Amino acid sequence: MQIDIDRLCKRLQTKARHICFVYGAGPCGYGLYRRLVVKGFDCMVCAPSLIPRKPGDRVKTDRRDAIKLVRSPRAGDLSAVHVPSVEDESFRDLARAWSAAREDLKAARCRLKSFLLAHGIHYFGRANWGPTHRRWISTFSFDSAWQQLTFNEHRRTIEDRLAQCERLELALRESVISWRFYPVVLALQAMRGINFTSAIGLVSELGDLSRFEHPRQLMTLCSSLPVPNGNRRSSS
Repeated sequence: MQIDIDRLCKRLQTKARHICFVYGAGPCGYGLYRRLVVKGFDCMVCAPSLIPRKPGDRVKTDRRDAIKLVRSPRAGDLSAVHVPSVEDESFRDLARAWSAAREDLKAARCRLKSFLLAHGIHYFGRANWGPTHRRWISTFSFDSAWQQLTFNEHRRTIEDRLAQCERLELALRESVISWRFYPVVLALQAMRGINFTSAIGLVSELGDLSRFEHPRQLMTLCSSLPVPNGNRRSSS
C-alpha cells in the first residue's frame, strides 16, 4: 500500500502544482494522513457522518464517494476531524481500553444478575457489587452440574474483568504523569463531580483545548461525546 501511495503522489505531482488530499475518517486510523503530511502534502481527514448527502442518494460506491470528496471541499461543506499526535493517540488508546474493560465488566455483571434472576434468586440488599454483595453471590450452588459450571464461568468473567480494570487504571495513573496534558487532568479534578477517570476520559477524547477558538465550539463537541464510561464516538 505504501508503494502504491508513493506512486500516486509522484503521478499527481506531474499534473498539478498544489495537491490537497482528503479522505473520510475510518478504522484505519491516521497513518495515511501522517505519511502525506511528512511528504509535504496538504491532507484533510473529514468526519464521514458530516459529509453532505443528497436526499434519496443511497447508492454508495468508491467512485461516487471519491467524486463527492473532491467537490465538497471546494464548497466548504466538509468538517475536518482533529488529528491527534502519535503520543496523544497512544494515550487515548489506553484510556479507551480502560473504558472498554469497564463496559465489559458491566455487561458481565448484567449477565450474572439475569442468570440468578432466571432461577429465582433475588438479592434484597443494595446490589452494588461490594464485598457484602459478592460474598452473598459466592454462597450459591446449583444441583445441575451444567448450571453450576455456567454460574462459575459468570463469576470468573467478572473477576477477570475486575482485575483487568485495576491493571489498566494503574497503568493510566502511572502513565499520565509523563503526558503533556497532565496539568489539565489535575485542573479538571478541581471541578465538582469530576474524578481522575472522568478527567482522563475528557482530556484523552478532547485533546488540546487551545484549538477551540470559542467556548461554543468546545460545548458543541462535548455534546456529541459520551460520559467517560459510555460508548465512544469519533471526536472532531
